Amino acid sequence: MFTRRMLPVSILLTLVLTLMVTASVSAQEADLGGQAVFRDTDAASDSLVMNFSGVPALPVGSAYEGWLLDADGGKLSVGILVRSGTADIVQTYVSPSGENLAASYSRFAISIEPVPDPDPSTPGPIAYSDAVPASVFPHVGHLVVAWGSNPDAKGIAVGFLEQMGVAARHANLAADSSSLADKQKHAQHVINIVEGLGGPGDGFGVLNYGADLIKHAGFSKSAAADDESVGDGADAATAAAQSGVGFAERARDEAAVAVASGTSEFRLDIALDNMVSLTANGVGAAEAAYT
Repeated sequence: MFTRRMLPVSILLTLVLTLMVTASVSAQEADLGGQAVFRDTDAASDSLVMNFSGVPALPVGSAYEGWLLDADGGKLSVGILVRSGTADIVQTYVSPSGENLAASYSRFAISIEPVPDPDPSTPGPIAYSDAVPASVFPHVGHLVVAWGSNPDAKGIAVGFLEQMGVAARHANLAADSSSLADKQKHAQHVINIVEGLGGPGDGFGVLNYGADLIKHAGFSKSAAADDESVGDGADAATAAAQSGVGFAERARDEAAVAVASGTSEFRLDIALDNMVSLTANGVGAAEAAYT
């Protein structure tokens, strides 16, 4: 299951840039505010959502075009960007092949193209550009693309959200079950998923994913210590992960109460209700860490 999201440490791709002075655009410098962020549509990081404001008008016969660029000179056009009457650009590009864009591209740029464009495969003059710092890009990849020691080598933030979701599903199954045995079976599953003890989880555990997320967000921040936007994004991811870990720990403790509650229906129901609420909050926190 994929959720619509922004790139973890998403501020890395926030654009608040100064327009390069070009006669074809403006004789004055202008600030372009907004974001270009990776999100999941049909697959992990298969789309780029662009949302900019204060976009200067171009003369007739010119158009803006968005590009994703990699470190080796590779480029991908994400389409002609259409400026609205209120000077905004709001567009989404979805990879037709389901490519994980975050795995390959670290820079976003907006070029100015002639209309019609005699060479559509090559960017024209670049008006705006921003990038994930080279020192940070590997750490972002470990969070949202792949980390080799994880089950299926899934990204750390991916695993955190995924396993928190599995815990929430079994919390609800416990609450909805009609027999005491089934209620306690699913409550035990919640414990195992949170702690990484096997069962229906992937065996690594919500708590371990959360601890690694916090650690790697810290690596991102340290890798670009002078970049305020990187630091802010890393801090936000860390805070969300810490919150998610706290919810997971409390849900585990409520699950333990449910498992030990015997035939006390009142005690059991309170524990199950608390477990459902806490795992739902944990999913929300994991989504925030993932964004």
